[in-house]
Amino acid sequence: MSKHKRMHRTLAFLLLCLILVTSLPSCGSKAPELEEVYDRLVELIDRSVEVNVLLFGAGVPVYERDSEEDALIHRYFGLGDDSVLMVSAYARYTSLEDMQAAIREVYSPSYAESLIETVFTGYVAGDGSVVAPRYTEGTYGLLCSADYQPLVSGVRIFNYATMTIEPSSTSTYLKVSVLSRQDDPNSQWMKTTLSFAYENGNWFLDGPSC
Repeated sequence: MSKHKRMHRTLAFLLLCLILVTSLPSCGSKAPELEEVYDRLVELIDRSVEVNVLLFGAGVPVYERDSEEDALIHRYFGLGDDSVLMVSAYARYTSLEDMQAAIREVYSPSYAESLIETVFTGYVAGDGSVVAPRYTEGTYGLLCSADYQPLVSGVRIFNYATMTIEPSSTSTYLKVSVLSRQDDPNSQWMKTTLSFAYENGNWFLDGPSC
């Protein structure tokens, strides 16, 4: 084989290697700069505040037990289960489908599904007791468990001017530090670390933010 042909084959081989290397997934490559993802991260955190109230906080407005509306519901619809309350017709979410869609828009697929299973299916607690789902749908509309005790009160406020991406972050997974506090005048600012996953062509929260 001539030296000229060997050189062409060598160049072709090197070009093929370069194509293969550049086409491999870059899961361990450098994380994006903050300004590249800032707007998306802020959007997710802001939207998560409302979702967290739905899941862990006060929830959606309901017709309180023994109220005039509750009496009418029992009279006309025969809702005799005292373990649930009917969700108000003026609530932001009026179906399980709407609630679950809001969760999936903010949280990564795997984390969203774990939240949906817990809140809408129920779970077994550490002591073996069965915790009923917080929200269910009945014949006449959306229902909320009357026994559910909120896990958080109020909402969390974030100081986005302090947001930084931690060095351990990659091109597909971010650890972000930001100062936050509860919406209580006596609450102190504290460092909060949030996780974000890049899936299906976009960033999503991959853990709690409340």
